Amino acid sequence: MKMNARDYACQLCYAEGPDKRNLYVECFYDLKEAVEEFDCQAGGIYHLRFCKQCRSELLGVLRSWAEVCRTRREVEKDSDGFIDSDPEKNIPVRIDGAITMMSQSEYKTWLERQ
Repeated sequence: MKMNARDYACQLCYAEGPDKRNLYVECFYDLKEAVEEFDCQAGGIYHLRFCKQCRSELLGVLRSWAEVCRTRREVEKDSDGFIDSDPEKNIPVRIDGAITMMSQSEYKTWLERQ
């Protein structure tokens, strides 16, 4: 099979060349909501081709994500990982697939930014 230039391009920064990596993610959530460049393939598997520099950026984000999540290990939370600690935060807002509880002022600020 002959490869064309698009097959050698990073889908994020458009760096061209044959040495690209592939990320495949199976997730019961529309990942294109966060990264529009993802290709959704059969079976709900998302694919993204990227260069070494973009891979480095991804690994850094994954490291930070895991570190933040680990800080909640010893905190009481529900089965979805939500910490219910502030009765003033009584407005549920869906952000990136999770419900974030906001106070009236936080919700107003969030709406203004949308």
